[in-house]
Amino acid sequence: MGQVQGWVAPGFERVRRTIEAMPAPWARGGGSLAACVGGRLVVDLWGGQARPGLGWQEHTLACVASVTKSWAAIIIERLVEQGLLDHTSPVSTWWPEFAANGKDQVTLHQLFTHSSGVLGFTGAREFLDADGCKGWQDLDGIAAHLAASAPSWTPGTRNGYHAISYGWLLNELVRRVSGRTIGELFDRDVSRPLDLDLHLGTSIADQQRVAFPMSADPGKGPWLQRRLLSYARRKGSDPHTLIGRALLGDGSTTILDRAPAYIKTPAWLEAEVPASNGTASARSLARLFAMLAGGGKLDGVRILEPATIDIMREARGRAVDSVMSEPVPALLRPLLPKTTMTYGLFPNRKLRGRLQLGPNPASFASMGFGGQLAMGDPDAQLSLASLMTDFTPGVDAALQQAALAALYACL
Repeated sequence: MGQVQGWVAPGFERVRRTIEAMPAPWARGGGSLAACVGGRLVVDLWGGQARPGLGWQEHTLACVASVTKSWAAIIIERLVEQGLLDHTSPVSTWWPEFAANGKDQVTLHQLFTHSSGVLGFTGAREFLDADGCKGWQDLDGIAAHLAASAPSWTPGTRNGYHAISYGWLLNELVRRVSGRTIGELFDRDVSRPLDLDLHLGTSIADQQRVAFPMSADPGKGPWLQRRLLSYARRKGSDPHTLIGRALLGDGSTTILDRAPAYIKTPAWLEAEVPASNGTASARSLARLFAMLAGGGKLDGVRILEPATIDIMREARGRAVDSVMSEPVPALLRPLLPKTTMTYGLFPNRKLRGRLQLGPNPASFASMGFGGQLAMGDPDAQLSLASLMTDFTPGVDAALQQAALAALYACL
């Protein structure tokens, strides 16, 4: 269970030295970090525990949480390129039942920008059991419930994070126009052609390699941060709030609270939840984003057109997130930053006066709960992926920022 294992290419030794100098790069658990430059893997490091008593191995997988949303967006945009979908026609064009209860004008644009208002569905607590076993694989049932549901606001008038429903909604669109799921198309058209160890609907055999996450440490972080997180958790567990609807609150917990147990549940990992339950190795995730940073092509295999990558990362507006701002005390809401809406790849942004994804404004990323990160920089032809099992908020930042700084210094 060495602190840092793996290798770096000549000229990138600084990245390894930087991580080795950190007292606990993967905090209480384990993790992996990989980077590509010019489509070539140059950093592949891992360490810590994958499961109690089991060290992280070369082929360990981690659940990438909402990074999975970028995989769904890739498949959707491939179908747009093929003329099977477009961003502006009503979703009901392909899914007629979805027009019910005021959703007849909802578009793919609104699904991508989290402005449709379809945060979940009535009866979700009964349809999806709390232990992650029942309901998650019933895609027909989930689609029928979503089609019958009313949006939480007039579509297009607000923006709010569709934490889980984002994947369900896109998956049903894909099923309607292709006859296959996002996971099936991702495996056939992306993972296999690029030889990637990425899985949406993880087989029982591959589940043996999945790392077990650690629940957040409630005593970690400043006092005010802990109080705010506790307040947010209470609001999120209430199924009558916007955030409770989005996070599948059951009255006492949210899906974020249940995530560590879900990731240990074979039925949940085997299901396709294209917003949250993809599994990956860091090296394969870095290679996926090397493809995106390279204009849609890697190792001579074209996945998307360069113009499509530009469409995916283009800003579609900025607004305060109605869902994620709900549990913030009213006095603090004016201080909240606005969210930039895109079609699946989120832009570099400043925090405390510094760009968070390296020095180039063109960089983009996809982030997931628990500190999962995948980013690409088309200017430097660079990509990085960082995966962790310690789900304590904020513990990922030191590793990711140190690794990025060292990586750019090596270029």
